[in-house]
Amino acid sequence: MRLTLFSITIPTHSGILEGNGPYFGYSVYTSTNPINSPAIVGTHCYFVTPTNYVVKSSSSTNTYYFERLSRTSFVSSGVPALVDSSPPTTYSSSFTLSGVDNDRIYYSTASQSYSGDFTAAGPWKSVGQSGSPVNIEPDGSGGQSILGVVGPNVYYEGINQLRRTDGVSAGVTVVDFTALGIQAGNFQQAGSKFYFTADSPSVWASLI
Repeated sequence: MRLTLFSITIPTHSGILEGNGPYFGYSVYTSTNPINSPAIVGTHCYFVTPTNYVVKSSSSTNTYYFERLSRTSFVSSGVPALVDSSPPTTYSSSFTLSGVDNDRIYYSTASQSYSGDFTAAGPWKSVGQSGSPVNIEPDGSGGQSILGVVGPNVYYEGINQLRRTDGVSAGVTVVDFTALGIQAGNFQQAGSKFYFTADSPSVWASLI
Protein backbone atom coordinates (compact mmCIF):
# COMPACT_ATOMS: atom_id res chain seq x y z
CA MET A 1 0.00 0.00 0.00
CA ARG A 2 1.28 3.47 -0.90
CA LEU A 3 0.21 6.51 1.12
CA THR A 4 0.72 10.06 -0.11
CA LEU A 5 0.93 13.29 1.87
CA PHE A 6 -0.71 16.13 -0.10
CA SER A 7 -0.58 19.90 0.04
CA ILE A 8 -3.54 21.97 -1.23
CA THR A 9 -3.20 25.61 -2.27
CA ILE A 10 -6.34 27.71 -1.86
CA PRO A 11 -6.16 31.00 -3.81
CA THR A 12 -6.85 34.20 -1.90
CA HIS A 13 -7.35 37.85 -2.71
CA SER A 14 -6.24 40.37 -0.07
CA GLY A 15 -6.19 37.54 2.47
CA ILE A 16 -9.77 36.43 1.70
CA LEU A 17 -10.53 32.95 0.38
CA GLU A 18 -11.67 32.93 -3.24
CA GLY A 19 -15.14 31.35 -3.59
CA ASN A 20 -15.13 27.90 -5.15
CA GLY A 21 -11.53 27.68 -6.29
CA PRO A 22 -9.85 26.42 -8.33
CA TYR A 23 -7.76 24.70 -5.71
CA PHE A 24 -4.36 23.20 -6.44
CA GLY A 25 -3.09 20.01 -4.83
CA TYR A 26 0.26 18.29 -5.24
CA SER A 27 2.05 15.35 -3.72
CA VAL A 28 4.52 16.22 -0.97
CA TYR A 29 5.67 12.71 -0.11
CA THR A 30 4.64 9.14 -0.88
CA SER A 31 5.44 6.22 1.41
CA THR A 32 4.79 2.49 1.48
CA ASN A 33 4.41 2.79 5.27
CA PRO A 34 1.53 4.57 7.03
CA ILE A 35 1.92 8.33 7.48
CA ASN A 36 0.69 9.23 10.97
CA SER A 37 0.20 12.40 13.03
CA PRO A 38 1.00 15.03 10.36
CA ALA A 39 1.69 18.47 11.86
CA ILE A 40 2.50 21.77 10.14
CA VAL A 41 5.49 23.72 11.47
CA GLY A 42 6.05 26.86 9.38
CA THR A 43 6.82 25.74 5.82
CA HIS A 44 7.45 22.14 6.88
CA CYS A 45 5.28 19.14 7.60
CA TYR A 46 6.27 16.70 10.33
CA PHE A 47 4.93 13.16 10.33
CA VAL A 48 5.48 9.81 12.04
CA THR A 49 6.08 6.53 10.22
CA PRO A 50 6.19 3.12 11.92
CA THR A 51 8.76 0.43 11.28
CA ASN A 52 9.99 -2.70 13.01
CA TYR A 53 13.07 -4.81 13.61
CA VAL A 54 13.70 -8.44 14.49
CA VAL A 55 15.70 -9.75 17.44
CA LYS A 56 16.74 -13.39 17.23
CA SER A 57 18.10 -15.63 19.97
CA SER A 58 18.85 -19.34 20.16
CA SER A 59 15.33 -20.00 21.40
CA SER A 60 13.11 -17.26 19.98
CA THR A 61 12.54 -14.62 17.31
CA ASN A 62 10.80 -11.41 18.38
CA THR A 63 9.63 -8.48 16.27
CA TYR A 64 9.64 -5.05 17.90
CA TYR A 65 7.99 -1.85 16.78
CA PHE A 66 9.41 1.66 16.76
CA GLU A 67 8.70 4.93 14.96
CA ARG A 68 10.52 7.63 13.02
CA LEU A 69 9.76 11.36 13.10
CA SER A 70 10.50 13.05 9.78
CA ARG A 71 9.95 16.45 8.19
CA THR A 72 9.59 17.64 4.62
CA SER A 73 9.37 21.10 3.10
CA PHE A 74 6.39 22.44 1.18
CA VAL A 75 8.61 24.77 -0.85
CA SER A 76 11.38 22.42 -1.95
CA SER A 77 11.32 18.82 -3.10
CA GLY A 78 13.48 16.00 -1.84
CA VAL A 79 13.58 13.06 0.51
CA PRO A 80 12.14 13.88 3.96
CA ALA A 81 14.76 14.41 6.64
CA LEU A 82 14.83 12.02 9.59
CA VAL A 83 14.54 14.14 12.73
CA ASP A 84 14.28 11.58 15.52
CA SER A 85 13.54 7.91 16.25
CA SER A 86 11.77 6.37 19.19
CA PRO A 87 14.20 4.11 21.08
CA PRO A 88 14.89 0.89 19.10
CA THR A 89 15.51 -1.22 22.22
CA THR A 90 14.23 -4.68 23.13
CA TYR A 91 10.85 -3.05 23.65
CA SER A 92 8.32 -1.50 21.29
CA SER A 93 8.38 2.31 21.33
CA SER A 94 6.41 5.20 19.88
CA PHE A 95 5.98 8.98 19.69
CA THR A 96 3.31 11.12 21.32
CA LEU A 97 2.86 14.62 19.86
CA SER A 98 1.82 17.33 22.35
CA GLY A 99 1.18 20.12 19.85
CA VAL A 100 2.68 22.89 17.72
CA ASP A 101 3.29 26.37 19.12
CA ASN A 102 5.52 29.24 17.99
CA ASP A 103 6.70 27.23 14.95
CA ARG A 104 7.97 24.36 17.07
CA ILE A 105 6.57 20.88 17.58
CA TYR A 106 6.57 19.32 21.05
CA TYR A 107 6.64 15.56 21.54
CA SER A 108 7.77 12.66 23.71
CA THR A 109 8.68 9.00 23.37
CA ALA A 110 7.77 5.93 25.37
CA SER A 111 8.91 2.30 25.34
CA GLN A 112 6.70 -0.65 26.18
CA SER A 113 7.59 -4.25 26.88
CA TYR A 114 6.42 -6.96 24.50
CA SER A 115 3.82 -8.13 27.03
CA GLY A 116 2.66 -4.57 27.66
CA ASP A 117 3.27 -4.72 31.42
CA PHE A 118 6.15 -2.23 31.45
CA THR A 119 6.29 1.31 30.05
CA ALA A 120 9.25 3.69 30.24
CA ALA A 121 8.77 7.37 29.43
CA GLY A 122 11.41 9.28 27.51
CA PRO A 123 12.21 13.00 27.54
CA TRP A 124 9.87 15.76 26.37
CA LYS A 125 11.37 17.44 23.31
CA SER A 126 10.93 20.34 20.92
CA VAL A 127 12.16 20.96 17.37
CA GLY A 128 11.55 23.71 14.81
CA GLN A 129 11.65 23.97 11.02
CA SER A 130 15.35 23.09 11.06
CA GLY A 131 17.98 21.84 13.45
CA SER A 132 17.97 19.04 15.98
CA PRO A 133 15.52 18.30 18.81
CA VAL A 134 16.06 19.91 22.22
CA ASN A 135 15.21 18.23 25.52
CA ILE A 136 12.73 20.45 27.38
CA GLU A 137 12.18 17.98 30.22
CA PRO A 138 14.58 15.13 31.08
CA ASP A 139 14.39 11.43 30.35
CA GLY A 140 11.54 9.82 32.24
CA SER A 141 9.28 12.87 32.18
CA GLY A 142 7.17 11.82 29.20
CA GLY A 143 4.67 14.10 27.48
CA GLN A 144 3.61 17.35 29.11
CA SER A 145 0.25 19.13 28.95
CA ILE A 146 0.60 22.45 27.10
CA LEU A 147 -1.59 25.10 28.74
CA GLY A 148 -1.05 28.04 26.40
CA VAL A 149 1.34 30.55 24.86
CA VAL A 150 2.29 34.04 26.02
CA GLY A 151 4.73 35.80 23.69
CA PRO A 152 7.74 33.58 22.94
CA ASN A 153 7.01 31.18 25.79
CA VAL A 154 4.99 27.98 25.94
CA TYR A 155 3.45 27.29 29.35
CA TYR A 156 2.75 23.79 30.59
CA GLU A 157 1.82 21.94 33.74
CA GLY A 158 4.55 20.31 35.78
CA ILE A 159 4.17 18.32 39.01
CA ASN A 160 2.01 20.86 40.85
CA GLN A 161 3.91 23.59 39.05
CA LEU A 162 3.37 26.08 36.26
CA ARG A 163 6.38 25.83 33.94
CA ARG A 164 7.49 27.49 30.72
CA THR A 165 9.99 27.15 27.88
CA ASP A 166 10.91 29.14 24.80
CA GLY A 167 11.26 25.84 22.92
CA VAL A 168 15.04 26.02 22.57
CA SER A 169 16.03 25.65 26.22
CA ALA A 170 15.04 23.51 29.19
CA GLY A 171 11.83 24.34 31.02
CA VAL A 172 11.85 26.56 34.12
CA THR A 173 9.41 26.83 37.01
CA VAL A 174 7.16 29.91 37.03
CA VAL A 175 5.07 29.01 40.08
CA ASP A 176 5.67 26.16 42.53
CA PHE A 177 2.25 25.54 44.05
CA THR A 178 3.59 23.00 46.55
CA ALA A 179 5.74 25.72 48.08
CA LEU A 180 2.58 27.84 48.42
CA GLY A 181 0.80 25.00 50.20
CA ILE A 182 -1.87 24.40 47.55
CA GLN A 183 -2.70 21.76 44.97
CA ALA A 184 -3.50 23.42 41.63
CA GLY A 185 -5.35 22.06 38.60
CA ASN A 186 -7.89 22.74 35.85
CA PHE A 187 -5.79 25.46 34.21
CA GLN A 188 -7.43 27.79 31.70
CA GLN A 189 -5.73 30.61 29.80
CA ALA A 190 -7.35 34.02 29.32
CA GLY A 191 -5.02 36.51 27.68
CA SER A 192 -1.85 36.71 29.75
CA LYS A 193 -3.45 35.08 32.78
CA PHE A 194 -3.79 31.43 33.74
CA TYR A 195 -6.79 30.64 35.92
CA PHE A 196 -6.87 27.47 37.98
CA THR A 197 -8.60 25.82 40.87
CA ALA A 198 -6.86 25.10 44.15
CA ASP A 199 -7.59 22.50 46.82
CA SER A 200 -10.22 24.84 48.23
CA PRO A 201 -13.29 26.41 46.60
CA SER A 202 -11.27 29.50 45.72
CA VAL A 203 -10.25 30.29 42.14
CA TRP A 204 -6.79 31.74 41.73
CA ALA A 205 -5.25 33.67 38.85
CA SER A 206 -1.60 33.72 37.89
CA LEU A 207 -0.51 36.85 36.03
CA ILE A 208 2.42 36.20 33.67
